[in-house]
Amino acid sequence: MLRAVAATGAEAAAIILGRSVASVRTAAARHRISLRQPGERRGLVLGQPRGQSWARLRDAADLAVAARTVREAILAGEVDPARLERVARRALLIASGAPLCPACATRPQERSTTGLCEDCHLRELARAHREDQSRQEAQRELWRERQRKTRDRRKTSDA
Repeated sequence: MLRAVAATGAEAAAIILGRSVASVRTAAARHRISLRQPGERRGLVLGQPRGQSWARLRDAADLAVAARTVREAILAGEVDPARLERVARRALLIASGAPLCPACATRPQERSTTGLCEDCHLRELARAHREDQSRQEAQRELWRERQRKTRDRRKTSDA
């Protein structure tokens, strides 16, 4: 599998294979597989998936073309490399026909635990956190009232 996707670069190969970039580079070095793109020279960012026409990216040839285009966009400063991995993961999910998020119906499901996309998952976590804070405040209020009731009862029994 690594030999088949090696021409796409380390980052794209890691996404395709579902591994970390470090593990892909280690395996490539162990098996003496080059992760350089055809015609590639030295550079900091080796092939990464492209942000256009994700639905058509089904084979390694399309990925190689996409990787070169994205690399050029990154070097030109047109694309933020920090957000690129997330976009690439979503694009591969869309290209593979993954089901859409039931909450927003615009992005593919990325979280297997909730069946939501990353954005909706984080919004749901924030909502649950707000509810939990509200519940904790109500519990504190109940404890204060119980303590007040106990203090009042002790005062009347002592008098």
